Parts: sequence; C-alpha cells; structure tokens
Amino acid sequence: NESNDELEKLSDDIHLFFGLGCRNVTKIYVPSGYDFVPLLASFKKYTYFRDHHKYANNYDYQLSLMLLNNQYYMTNAWQNCCDSLLKLCPSDDYIWEMKAMPSFKAGIYDMASLDEAVKINPIRQLPYRAFMKLIFAKDYNGALTDFERAEKLIARGGIMDHSFSFYRGLCYLGLNNFKLAIPQLIFDVEQQSRSAGKGNEHYNSLFYLGLAYWLNDDTKNAKKFLKASVKAYSK
Repeated sequence: NESNDELEKLSDDIHLFFGLGCRNVTKIYVPSGYDFVPLLASFKKYTYFRDHHKYANNYDYQLSLMLLNNQYYMTNAWQNCCDSLLKLCPSDDYIWEMKAMPSFKAGIYDMASLDEAVKINPIRQLPYRAFMKLIFAKDYNGALTDFERAEKLIARGGIMDHSFSFYRGLCYLGLNNFKLAIPQLIFDVEQQSRSAGKGNEHYNSLFYLGLAYWLNDDTKNAKKFLKASVKAYSK
C-alpha cells in the first residue's frame, strides 16, 4: 500500500548507501504475496549504478548464486527490455504476454499486461489469460468467463493440450460445483474419442472426470474413469 513517493524514498535508502557496511540496506521484509513490480519501477532511476564496477561485480555475484541455487528472482532487466520493445511495437500482444510472465511466477499476477494483450489479439490471448487465471491465480469465475468467451471466438478450441470444455470443468471443480463439472468433462472426453479414437483419450481428462464423479458421490463411474486414466497413463 506504499505510495510512489514512499517507494522512491525507499529506493534512495537502498541505493545511496550501498557499500557502506552496516549502513547499507541488505534485506527488506515484506508480507506474503507482495507486489514487487512498483518497487522495481522505483529502482529504475539508479540503473546507471551498473557502470560502477564494484556494484556490478557484487550484483553479478548475487545473481549467480540465485541461478546456481535455482532460486526465483526478479530484476528490472526483463521489464526494461519489454518496456523498450513496447515503445517500438505497442501493438505486439506477445510482448505484453512476456511482460506479465515474471509476475505470475512470483505469485503477483500482472493481469493489466495480459488485458492489453487480449485487447490486441483476443483469439490468441483470451484463452491464454483464461489459462493463467485458472492455473496460477485460481480465479475460477474469471477463468470460466474467459473460456466461455474464447469458445465463441474459437468453437471447440483449446490451449495447452486440452479443450476449453476441459478447463471449464476444472473451473467448476474449483468452485465446488461438481454437477456442472461433469458434463463439461464428458464433452471433452467424447470430443477426444471422436477425433483420436476411443481408447486414446488423455489421461488427465479421464482422471478429472473420474474425480468429478467421485466428488458427486457416483462411485461406479468414478472407478470406471479413474481406472481408464491409469490405463491411459501407462501407455
């Protein structure tokens, strides 16, 4: 909830005292799910510090430790790159998509950038935004709305190896509406049976259909599709 002015002052405290031992800011405590993007934006005025050899060496050292330990990190480099590209190509939906990507990995969810991507290219980006809302943000209602809109644009379409009806089924499962999940997941399985042949349905589709039946207290069908899922997975 910090103002831009407060973030600017924090940025000054962090950068103006680097290399001064105990007076240097080395760690900041933030609440879970904190949005680092505004803070990183306030750091941009100090990008010239990269020309200071001691600062640059220490920065590269710390970054190398993060990479070696496979730790997640955020830097302004990626955002600066995306912002520079957007100045040249503001109507490129893929750049807006890439601008949002680090925030999802950090659990922040930069929907504003994905919204811009959808405005530019709804056929490609609307299904992607729906997927990100469902899988990452757990915004089941928002994802359901997007998948329904995507279906109108691309009849019987899909994304990430699965149909829109499959993902709508997952949305209903997330909303604990198991009865509405079942017909969506059935449609997904039947669609695969028609296109790929019976017995070639994706094991994930069979698993979630079985799960939906089980959550709906239909043990017979739950066993049927869960067994089929295990069989399909073994292939």
